[in-house]
Amino acid sequence: MPLNLEGKKALVSEVSAVAAKAQSVVAAEYRGITVAQMTELRSKARASGVYMRVVKNTLARKALAGTPFESMGETLKGPLVLAFSKDDPGAAARVIKDFAKTNDKLVTTSLSLGGPVLNRKDLDKVAGLPTKEQALSMLLGVLTPTAGSVVVLGEAMPRQRARVLPRINFTSPYVDLPKRLTVQENLSVFADLYGVRNARERIATVAADFDLGAFLRRPYGTLSAGQRTRVSLAKAVINEPEVLLLDEPTASLDPDVGDRMRTYLEQYQRRTGCTMLLASHHMGEVERMCDDVIMLRAGRVVDQGSPSALLERYGRDNMEEVFLDIARGRGDDERIAGGGVDEVASL
Repeated sequence: MPLNLEGKKALVSEVSAVAAKAQSVVAAEYRGITVAQMTELRSKARASGVYMRVVKNTLARKALAGTPFESMGETLKGPLVLAFSKDDPGAAARVIKDFAKTNDKLVTTSLSLGGPVLNRKDLDKVAGLPTKEQALSMLLGVLTPTAGSVVVLGEAMPRQRARVLPRINFTSPYVDLPKRLTVQENLSVFADLYGVRNARERIATVAADFDLGAFLRRPYGTLSAGQRTRVSLAKAVINEPEVLLLDEPTASLDPDVGDRMRTYLEQYQRRTGCTMLLASHHMGEVERMCDDVIMLRAGRVVDQGSPSALLERYGRDNMEEVFLDIARGRGDDERIAGGGVDEVASL
């Protein structure tokens, strides 16, 4: 049923709002796709966190105007479906690419990560962009990069990971420890994996540092989210790493415990000289802990500098305000136009 004027305005507004915050967009011609196949495609898109909509080209151009994908408007021809990646820049490209393997009538026409329009031949490259979890796995030598190389502590990963792994560690709220093992058993297992000497003494030390005594003998799976975060942090320093990868390290912690954990990490860094790579949306944490901040959008660096330099550059009082300026395109540098920022800060 054709949309009336109000319906068209609502559709343009909806797509525009999605585009303003999206990480990427893929336009694909769907001529010859059946209703059942389109329903299947939409289902796969929803499962991957991808917003998908069939929009007439005239309305799509209006919706994309003023967003990072405005230049896509000139490429829109034929019956198209637009797929927007909300969080993971490569998600929409992967959905379209995978579906087209068994449905050759779905043909990519153009795509964009914001700014320049990419050729359909770039679909594989965008689909191959790693998620944050995959990037972490590459740094740890668990996954082989699809392109480029990873060097940690002067060693090529994953080829020389046996030399590197005893010297690095990580924590992430998206990576659980074995739930049936007790906290003490988990720490013992990881101490053994990392070749920690005097493991019993080291476990006692980190248990005290992170206040784990009350639940050392409880199964990890029975702990609260905050307790699990503390155990994960204890695991992350069990081997006194030279490089520490911290993905949202204080997630699920109340302000008091979060402050104590940040203090511990700061003191550990000063004592050992450890290099810490911190990924966080907690801008107070970034401002407090980091020497250098890299703002990323769709895998691209949109700004970089020390917290003090960024505060001066944007004329703001705190990093939260800087983040909002960049996310909402209020900066003077056209590189940061658009929304949706992921920040990675290096300490």
